Amino acid sequence: MKKLILASCMVLGSLNALGFGNMGNTSAGLGNTGVALTKSAWGVYYNPALLAADNRGKFGYSFGVNVDQQGIGALASSVLQNQADLSPESLWNSFNQHKKHSISLSSQNGLVIQITGGGYEVPKLDENGKETGEMIEKRNPYGAFTLAMFASTFLYGDIQATYNNNNANPTLSVATNPAGVALVEIPVAWGWRFETSAGDISIGTTIKYMGLNGVNANISGTISQDQQNLSKTINLPTLDQTSHWFGIDLGLLYSIYGLNVGVVAKNINAPQFDLWNQKVRVMPQFRLGLSYEFADYFALTFDTDLAPNHILFDNSPKTQMIGTGFLMDFSYIDLRFGVMGDMANSFAQGAILTGGINLLGFLDIAAQVSTEMFDIKGYKVPNFVTLKVGGSFTF
Repeated sequence: MKKLILASCMVLGSLNALGFGNMGNTSAGLGNTGVALTKSAWGVYYNPALLAADNRGKFGYSFGVNVDQQGIGALASSVLQNQADLSPESLWNSFNQHKKHSISLSSQNGLVIQITGGGYEVPKLDENGKETGEMIEKRNPYGAFTLAMFASTFLYGDIQATYNNNNANPTLSVATNPAGVALVEIPVAWGWRFETSAGDISIGTTIKYMGLNGVNANISGTISQDQQNLSKTINLPTLDQTSHWFGIDLGLLYSIYGLNVGVVAKNINAPQFDLWNQKVRVMPQFRLGLSYEFADYFALTFDTDLAPNHILFDNSPKTQMIGTGFLMDFSYIDLRFGVMGDMANSFAQGAILTGGINLLGFLDIAAQVSTEMFDIKGYKVPNFVTLKVGGSFTF
């Protein structure tokens, strides 16, 4: 008996969408960089210290979908090309061409409002207390605050197959265990900036409510050589009750002459949830970011995970992302370009190319596509695709 077992360590095993850096349109177009980018409304997610670095009021919203597959597309293409022979052995040969057959679907959506609180202008007075006609900036003693809401869903499934080479009647057994999680986060963030002659130092923290729910199912089937004996078993999806906890993020940013260096630690308290009759933790993630903002309209960005991170829970695989981007931020239009990849998994999806455009602040479109593709009916289709629609503006 030949066997191929592709481990399905729950939904959490291959949800790249849950990795750091996939919230909001701005960073999505910049190779998922944002830890040191002050020209963004999404500091509450990427680095709370950004709230103080640019303390103007900000508003942003984003809705998106992502598809990330490995082997499924190639398997479908092979089956379509060999429809005349759908015997168990032929299907097994098609299946055995790739080590992994998985697909994940995700949707990450967010709404963020930054309350201006870093400064305001007042008339400058002379030594006699009279106005000089000039204005000077005053900072309030409270810092800058942000409120946000993130709602995300993640679905994942992989295929396991077993081929029984019975001379009388070979069979192929196929099973999948699709599962999904829904995560709601309501963060409140605060940031403060220290101004020095050697540059500005900004600090920030986020405290967030986290609610997690899960669903899973079991589907299996067997096909015999004569294709007359097809059996299937489907266990209907089971829904877990929502599990609640809270998370804490800390951020630091150093800024001088347009250069920003940021470091963030997310979920430092390792939030714990009850899911699928076990306790799972959202593990801390650590990331370094750089940006150089120049000529008022442009910015170069770079982010990297400081170490491999668990994709979500403590029993899930790891990822280590790296990305870079270029932003052109004009009055009525923004353009963004970038590239990113996963070092921990040897860039399995190749280089992921990213881009975005914002018109008048209210309409923003961002996309990400991998250079690794599969062929179906003569058309090249990316293994990894993300599309986002949203908007953001500063006031």
